[in-house]
Amino acid sequence: MYFDKRILTDDLADNEVAINYFAHSSVFLRHGKRLFVFDYANPASFPKKTFLGLCPIEAVEKFDVYILSSHVHGDHWSSTVLDLPKRDGLHYALSFDIPVGKTEHSFVSCTANKWHEIGDIRLFTPPSSDEGVAFLIEAPGLTIYHSGDNAFWDWQAERVASGYFKEWLQPVIDLNKNIDVAFQVADPRCHETHYGGIHDISTFLKIDLLVPIHNFNDFSHQEKMRDLVKEKHPRQNYWHITGNGKYLRHKYERETSSP
Repeated sequence: MYFDKRILTDDLADNEVAINYFAHSSVFLRHGKRLFVFDYANPASFPKKTFLGLCPIEAVEKFDVYILSSHVHGDHWSSTVLDLPKRDGLHYALSFDIPVGKTEHSFVSCTANKWHEIGDIRLFTPPSSDEGVAFLIEAPGLTIYHSGDNAFWDWQAERVASGYFKEWLQPVIDLNKNIDVAFQVADPRCHETHYGGIHDISTFLKIDLLVPIHNFNDFSHQEKMRDLVKEKHPRQNYWHITGNGKYLRHKYERETSSP
């Protein structure tokens, strides 16, 4: 079981998040009474009266739950997220390329470079260099970035990383936000180049905590990724993840973004 129930029960400070790294690009993040679920892709059906088969549904009823899916690829999306019972405080933000079909849930269909208001958050959806969108979330007291598949996909070391960031990340760079938690592709298949951009992103964005995702259950490169990040950005907070189901509490320091 990769779900850590402490994310639902721990007492958190106002400037603290709890993160459960589930698997691959699927992560749970809690801040106060908000629970964010990114790119949940488990295709297994689950019993009624449970939250995705992970805990009793009652355990999350006190939270505003935001389920965000960046694109249709099977390692980022499963239609089972729509099998949850409809209720107030359950919100969906789904990329435009996801075929939703018939559902009782209302949802926001996210296209590139758009702002959306969902519940008490503002959501900006940058374009992706692969499929769908990425997510920049502004919640009261917290800013989150989740890359989805927006990454530096350089398989033959033929391109320059700065070109990718200026082309595909420019909409986020232009917002000039201080990001409290950023989830960025760190793909071990790109080990001969830039791992998808994990050790370059802090050159372009102001990030308190950087979290690697998209590892296909291969954690053999994690130490090298961490060392590359620290070599280029010694002060960057970085979560060195060693396996699925890991849990972290992190207190972040907020700065005021320039207008």
